[in-house]
Amino acid sequence: MRYLVNRNIDRITILILILIFTIKIANALTLNDSSTNFLNGTFNNTYYFNNSVQLNQTLSGTFTSRILTSNSFYSAINITVNFTNTSENLIILLDSSADLWKSTDEGVSWTLVNDDYNDDTNNQKYMTIDNNRNIYTVEDDDEIWKSTDLGIFFSKINNDYDQSGSSGNPLFIIYANNSIYLIEKDEDIWRSDNSGLNFTKVNGTDFNKNNGDVEGVAVINNKIYLADTDADIWTSDNNGISWLLIKEDYNDDENNNMLSMTSANNSLFIVENDDDVWKSIDLGITWTKTSDDFGGSVEIITSDSLNNVYIIEHNEDIWRSSNEGTSWIEINNTDFNQGSGDVLAGVSVSTVSNFKYQIRTSQNLINWTEFTGPNNNQSLFFTNFSNILNIQNVRYIQYKAFFDSDSLLLTPKLFSTLIGIEEDNTIPLINVYSPQNITYNTTQILINFSASDNFNIDSLWFSNGTSNITYTNPNLITLNQGNHIFTFYANDTSGNLNSTKVSFTINIPIQNTFPSINFISPQNVTYNTTQILINISTLNASYIWWGNESLNLTYNSSIIYEFTNGTHKIYAYANNTQGDLNSTSISFTIYQESSNSQSNSGSSGGGGGGGSSSANIRNPANPEPKSLENNPAPLNNQETLSQQENDQVPNLQQTSNEPATQFRFQLWPLIAIVSFLALLALYEVFIVKRRRLKNKKSINKNNEKSKKS
Repeated sequence: MRYLVNRNIDRITILILILIFTIKIANALTLNDSSTNFLNGTFNNTYYFNNSVQLNQTLSGTFTSRILTSNSFYSAINITVNFTNTSENLIILLDSSADLWKSTDEGVSWTLVNDDYNDDTNNQKYMTIDNNRNIYTVEDDDEIWKSTDLGIFFSKINNDYDQSGSSGNPLFIIYANNSIYLIEKDEDIWRSDNSGLNFTKVNGTDFNKNNGDVEGVAVINNKIYLADTDADIWTSDNNGISWLLIKEDYNDDENNNMLSMTSANNSLFIVENDDDVWKSIDLGITWTKTSDDFGGSVEIITSDSLNNVYIIEHNEDIWRSSNEGTSWIEINNTDFNQGSGDVLAGVSVSTVSNFKYQIRTSQNLINWTEFTGPNNNQSLFFTNFSNILNIQNVRYIQYKAFFDSDSLLLTPKLFSTLIGIEEDNTIPLINVYSPQNITYNTTQILINFSASDNFNIDSLWFSNGTSNITYTNPNLITLNQGNHIFTFYANDTSGNLNSTKVSFTINIPIQNTFPSINFISPQNVTYNTTQILINISTLNASYIWWGNESLNLTYNSSIIYEFTNGTHKIYAYANNTQGDLNSTSISFTIYQESSNSQSNSGSSGGGGGGGSSSANIRNPANPEPKSLENNPAPLNNQETLSQQENDQVPNLQQTSNEPATQFRFQLWPLIAIVSFLALLALYEVFIVKRRRLKNKKSINKNNEKSKKS
């Protein structure tokens, strides 16, 4: 049973892995740039030809691709570029018709590079090549010609190198140690240190002492070697000024005329008119015959950059030795130059083409990164066919290819570019920090949430059920009490949308704040006026009223109310919105003499007057002021009237204009009695004190008499 369970688990695991891999493959796409899509790119000294991008007869150029994009943001995983980046072993031959021919397959086939490079009848003598792949020729009229593109075009750079006006009979031109040398028939040596523009005679002494014309030249390690008709080998250690004989009669008097000399793999090779080939591996000191009559009619011997040695015959058949002259095979017997004359000289050069590229990316077609290579370095270039990119958050990508070549005859070729991408199908992750799924006791709710994404978040917003609100930073919003459902949204730059909901409740408990109430006026004192200010102070009250036991009045603001003489007790009440009731009361006395009473007392000597009456003082706002009688009863909360309704409410006691009976007590008799009693007390104190002093003196006098006796 356990085995079956484990087996089923293994199967499920495998299925899950397969599903993940399938999803991964589904998301993995490629951006393709090839064929006619190249025409949507930008060409700079390049062009589209034969389904590829190539150099357009230049040595360098660039190609910038069209902008590659997908339906959404993506990760650029890798890039694969199909290109050819070739090198060629190029052999160039010059014939007596001033034609130049090239071979890129080690002499098997030949192509005409330039037909009659000098367009005149002057006879060219020899050809050489410098380290910068510039080709130079010398003619029997002392002209020097130069080609900077491996023989395609030539220009005359010197019209008469010895400035003599007559031919110096040059035989050879050779490049060595950054200088160009001319060897004349009379064995004089000329040298140019500025690429053939000017020449100086560095040796005019017939350096080989009349041993015949120079028949062959070669260079090893920037050092010139010459061979003359007497089979002597010469070299110079001071740039052609003086010459050293290093081998006299290299072939030991075989009396065979040497025809031509070349070098390959640091060895010297000489071919003779009897088809013998000689070789020196010690820079001309000793020589060995490597081939005895190889089987042709020799014209020249030359070599290439692969150390192959070639012999070209008078009939332009070509032989090649790949083992340094030991054996030879005929590789072309077709008279390759089609009767254009004998071959005079040959040069060889290894040409290479170079292809490299960089990429740049953008998210919005406005802001682009710089073109970079590996490690996002602007100074580095991708050179492999396939490279890992692993660039995140990409919407647009573009590559730039760089083409370079040593020769106009050679170009890199771009055939296709594939960029592996993985599109963004992942929704953003939303984190809501506030509100939470709880009950709040405040209407001020903090909105605070964020989102993360494997690429870029584009925007955030939330909805309260009625409208969408853009979110940038945490903020407080005011809500009503009750239940709420908020939805929070986030989308990324690829258009992937996610949302989440949060439910919460706002419930604010009712605060039972009991109302407070106090009388500011009146106070518990005796007033001498019947007009009393009613001023009530409250807190947490929604409704206020006041009155006595039989009447209540709504209180809105302080008022002046008229009372009668006597003692009064009034009440004030306040309640809140929850129905809580509070009350207070105050007692005070009003004692005011009427104007009649004052008049009578002031004229009592005139025989007295009639009864007194109270004069009412009215509140200007209440032409008919109301009065509250003594001993008020508690007010009924349901029997309230506003101050504006007071004129319709029956008064407990309306102040009358009839004279009121007043009871007065005269104070002056009392004052007279008190004054008399005070004087009597002072007199008594004075008499008692006087008597005590007299008695004391009498006692002292008696004591003195007793002492004397």
